[in-house]
Amino acid sequence: MWIRVSAQTFHTVEASIPIYPNRYDVFCAKHDKNPGVDAPHRHDFVQMWYVKDGSYLHYWEGNEAVLGKGTLFIVPPYSAHFIDTRSNPEIFQCSFAEWWLGLEQALGELYFCGPQVFLRKGELPCYSFGLEAALKVEDILYELERIYHLHDPFYLPYARTTVLRLFAFLANGSNSWKEERFFSQLSDLFEAMNYIHNNYMEKLYVKDISRLAMMSERSFSWIFKQITGVTFVEYLTYLRVLHARVLLTTTDRTQFDIGRSCGFFDAAHFQHIFKRMTGILPGDYRRSADRPHDNPFQKI
Repeated sequence: MWIRVSAQTFHTVEASIPIYPNRYDVFCAKHDKNPGVDAPHRHDFVQMWYVKDGSYLHYWEGNEAVLGKGTLFIVPPYSAHFIDTRSNPEIFQCSFAEWWLGLEQALGELYFCGPQVFLRKGELPCYSFGLEAALKVEDILYELERIYHLHDPFYLPYARTTVLRLFAFLANGSNSWKEERFFSQLSDLFEAMNYIHNNYMEKLYVKDISRLAMMSERSFSWIFKQITGVTFVEYLTYLRVLHARVLLTTTDRTQFDIGRSCGFFDAAHFQHIFKRMTGILPGDYRRSADRPHDNPFQKI
């Protein structure tokens, strides 16, 4: 329910502010399309608000922030806040359970390490980006939204990896975190993962990718699974099937050609893996998926 709430009212009712349950399991990413003023509340999950266009008011723990284009506000768990979006800005919202990333202590410090954009009392967990950095952040957020709407068998590991890419990007821009061991390793790992994303159609081996991450094969395999929740082979297979889906629904290329261009060099193997991942054969998927939103890489 939308109500009009002043900052003064927010302070007087802070002790009785309710905790909202997480309605989206462990992860959600979407555009917020409901302009108005919501009631003061808390929740047990992390919530991120990014302004694509326009501006809005965010009240958080006694602070009031005017957030404009290119700003990212991170609401830590159990902190009291509410927003005023009557100006109808274009806002992206992402929510996730903090334990899902397994970085509770590290993230708790990272929330406050970015450039502060508006201070009334204390510090705000808010980042402000220039044009080039904003475009990179928006690419990651759009990818999160596409992942959420897919709900594929592997969408949660893929989403988790993408959320970590965002926090690695935030940490990389913070002087206080550049020497932090975990995010240093995470940065090296994502350099390797970017290589996987750009070369998934080639024959890739974990021993070669681990060298790119400057790790031993054993260490890379262990850290990769800790971060993604799946093995290197499982993640690579998911990427290949994901791109095959795009080509099946957006081109008239043959299944054999699509399979080869996505890293499957045997037609029977391609069909077997595709059915195992999606539940249907490539030809059936092509015939049934004829709507524009079936392209997981199309911006919504």
